[in-house]
Amino acid sequence: MSSIQPPTLSFEVFPPQSPADRAALLTTLDQLRGCHPAFVSVTYTNHQLDYEQATLGLAQTVQARVGCPVMVHLLAAYTSKTQVSRILADLESLGVTQILGLRGDLDPGQTPGADFPHASDLIRFIKARNPQFRLAGAGYPAGHPESPTREADLAHLQEKVAAGCDRVMTQVFYDNQQFDRFRADCAARDITVPILAGILPILSRQQALRVETDFGARLPQPLRTRLDRVWDDPVAFRAVGLDYAVEQINDLVAHGVAGIHLFTLNQASTVAAIYARTAALFEK
Repeated sequence: MSSIQPPTLSFEVFPPQSPADRAALLTTLDQLRGCHPAFVSVTYTNHQLDYEQATLGLAQTVQARVGCPVMVHLLAAYTSKTQVSRILADLESLGVTQILGLRGDLDPGQTPGADFPHASDLIRFIKARNPQFRLAGAGYPAGHPESPTREADLAHLQEKVAAGCDRVMTQVFYDNQQFDRFRADCAARDITVPILAGILPILSRQQALRVETDFGARLPQPLRTRLDRVWDDPVAFRAVGLDYAVEQINDLVAHGVAGIHLFTLNQASTVAAIYARTAALFEK
């Protein structure tokens, strides 16, 4: 029997905005239960939402419905030390011990707080106050859009790891060579924590048009060509997007990725389609 551990498989969901969205999310969570995830992450993308209701409420639902560890997103830019201390206490009471520390998008109409200018400041604060929490930080294979250079971006990642991150979770990407370069650059800087690859299937024309602006993720020409061929056929378009995601995952696993983190968009059908074709890659 091989002693090599298979990669982890995890999923991301986000708080629903309507009763219909909640019903769809519950179906997705039921689907996730059969995928045996290492953890499910719960986003918090809008600092104007009520964190306890949106993120902590969903974390409880995931624990009850999926029965796996939960990782919650926590944003630095608009959060104070007092708020974080209260949230950490709430997380402890819920049995949630994993956090993805992010700076968060800046709102042009609102001044960010002074306590945590960067994700590394938030991570350092949590690790000093509650060292039992497992902390993850974000990595950017294409480089963070606000970083002046790739070297500056990698230096920021080093700061997050030094502050207490035990894992890196990447922004979405569609060129595995870009991920390979990022992983090599991390190794050259002695960033040795596991790097989980963020995968977001492109399932619609609207999504294809948005990924570069929303995520800074470049679509490689072979993928563009395949999508162009089915641009006016939504069913075929979705099939091509799913095929490409599966190909990405197979290639990443073949090259020793530590884990795959699948952005579900709360769609059960996407989870089912990809897991059916990749489950054997994650079996112990």
